[in-house]
Amino acid sequence: MTTQKTLKKRIRARMQQTGERYTQARDVLLAGDVDDTPALVEARGIVLKVNQRSARVRILDEEGEVTFRTSMVWHLVPGHVVDVKNTKRWTYQGDAYASGTVEKPTIDIGALGLEPLPLESLGDRDLRKIHEPFEEGDRYAPLWLEHTRQPRPAYEFHDIAWSGRRASDAGDIEDCPVDDAMDMKEMGDLDGARALLMEELHDDLRYLDAHVHLGNIEFDLFPEKALAHYELAIRIGALSLPADEDLLLPWGCITNRPYHRALSGYGQALWKLGRRSEAEAVFERMLALNPPDNLGIRELLFAIRDGVSWEMWASE
Repeated sequence: MTTQKTLKKRIRARMQQTGERYTQARDVLLAGDVDDTPALVEARGIVLKVNQRSARVRILDEEGEVTFRTSMVWHLVPGHVVDVKNTKRWTYQGDAYASGTVEKPTIDIGALGLEPLPLESLGDRDLRKIHEPFEEGDRYAPLWLEHTRQPRPAYEFHDIAWSGRRASDAGDIEDCPVDDAMDMKEMGDLDGARALLMEELHDDLRYLDAHVHLGNIEFDLFPEKALAHYELAIRIGALSLPADEDLLLPWGCITNRPYHRALSGYGQALWKLGRRSEAEAVFERMLALNPPDNLGIRELLFAIRDGVSWEMWASE
């Protein structure tokens, strides 16, 4: 009887710490592969993916990954560096788990330890020779002339930015997980779309388009969270870019498009949040990288310069 009471007490304590149901907590304890001795450990970690009630985290200076079961995940995105405080650590069926808190998300690209995606050089491009000019009198003409005054080196991102690591490794970048996620979104399955994109980022945080489309899912209701998704895509992508070159990233190269989409989403989120001067700088950067402006970014830039609010622009 005493043993049974002790087990129930341990089960209830575990339920409080992990949020598991009674039978789940009982099964774990009876499996015998759990250390339920209370502990408090503080560390830094990298968020690899986020579920509704948990976050998969790689603790810095540790091997392997830990799933943190906590309600404090709504503000986290893959690539965040966080403070973790775990009051309980255990393993179940070979996987590591913890309960506690995951706090103070920051963007610290250096801490992620990522290898920059390779860039393919496309040589110098003279855009005035291969694109029709914007006519005198067109409001964009002066910027076009500025950005095309001389040939500039052009580059193309690696396949992973567009299709993720699994599709890239398989040599089939047309089998793009983002397309499947967007189909789910169109059918109203936002949770399924998020889960698919999260799984891809768990495989490789350099999948820029997955960050972007997670941002797009959050944009309408949670622009601050969308901003974090977009910023991570931009800053991870920037690891690959030569810092000292006045370069081009042509939109015609499909693997460059995730980076442009990240900049576009980031600028629009900044605008929506009232950070107009920052948004203006982002759109100016986009036009410098891709002067032919396939996305029509010049219209966003001029709207901001004309004092148009995001709400007014979005309602048109």
